[in-house]
Amino acid sequence: MPSTYRPLLIAILTFLTTACFSQGFTIKGKCSGIPDGTWLYLRKGQPAVEIDSSLVKDGSFSFSGKIPEQAAFVYLHTRKYTDYVGFWLENTEQSIIVEKGEFKQGVLSGSQTDKENHIFIKLKEPFEKKVDSLEEALQTAVTDQSKLNVKQQLTAANNRLKAVNMDYIRAHPSSILAVDMLNIYSSTWGKAAASSLYNLLHPVMKESQQGKEINDFITWNKELKIGDHFADFSQPNVSGKMVSLGEIKGNYVLIDFWASWCGPCRIANPKLVSIFNDFKGKGFNILGVSLDDDKKDWLEAVQKDKLVWENVADMKGDKNLAALMYGITAIPDNFLLDPDGVIIAKNLSDKELRHQLQVLLK
Repeated sequence: MPSTYRPLLIAILTFLTTACFSQGFTIKGKCSGIPDGTWLYLRKGQPAVEIDSSLVKDGSFSFSGKIPEQAAFVYLHTRKYTDYVGFWLENTEQSIIVEKGEFKQGVLSGSQTDKENHIFIKLKEPFEKKVDSLEEALQTAVTDQSKLNVKQQLTAANNRLKAVNMDYIRAHPSSILAVDMLNIYSSTWGKAAASSLYNLLHPVMKESQQGKEINDFITWNKELKIGDHFADFSQPNVSGKMVSLGEIKGNYVLIDFWASWCGPCRIANPKLVSIFNDFKGKGFNILGVSLDDDKKDWLEAVQKDKLVWENVADMKGDKNLAALMYGITAIPDNFLLDPDGVIIAKNLSDKELRHQLQVLLK
């Protein structure tokens, strides 16, 4: 499979060598069905940062500016996101044609990275379709045996898709797409796989923002499991005071990973408040760790959800240092510590947590 990627690798290496980051980008756009005077926006990142905006005039619009990266994934969208399309922007001259209600079908011209992305999407499309079809089949499976058969097939299909992604990274060590994908999946694939693939990356990619984040994961992740002693960390609380996990008093302490923007977390919070109120006088405590990157949103959520226990956040979003240490890949997630600081359970539902505490603190 890696041989499939060699022409792309040559193209990307050529691009990386000749790219001139001193110039900025320009995007010349054509649109149909969009009235003159409509504002269109170009944004990147999470939280969103507006790079530029443009008024539609005579079915045309344009953007210009400069990005500090080799390439950045951005969105072109209408004011209320009724239409949007994502693509990889470079500091070059580019063009795009979009149609009202069909922005997602718009294809950018002039970006080598975006061209590479579309080729890769086509390459892995059959593998993703296989996973999707098996996930649908699992939902409709009736008997235990049929469910087991589909689960086994789904595991195999996911492993094949994972192999496609990993092979791509191995074959494209100088590609921003490769380092971006490794950054997304590093915590899911695990420290050993992430380290092996990271070591193959071109030095320029290792110095990119994504590369530095991968290195942070490799450096800080402790691969903690049930039976291990907790790993300590310190982060600012809602008042800005540094608070460490080791300072939290309680016979049993729950490390709760959450965020204001996480819907399931906000649904779970009232149940966690109820559990805390029932067991706080019996030796139970909580340390909330937020994966927010907007302090205002975080503080408002803490107050609105009545999270009266200690809450901390380093404002690094899903790259929160504690989350990296504890290998958090999705939230809500949690770890329950015993009086000796040993992890005795993880990823407990509210019902499982309540049952555990009823047994431990009876």
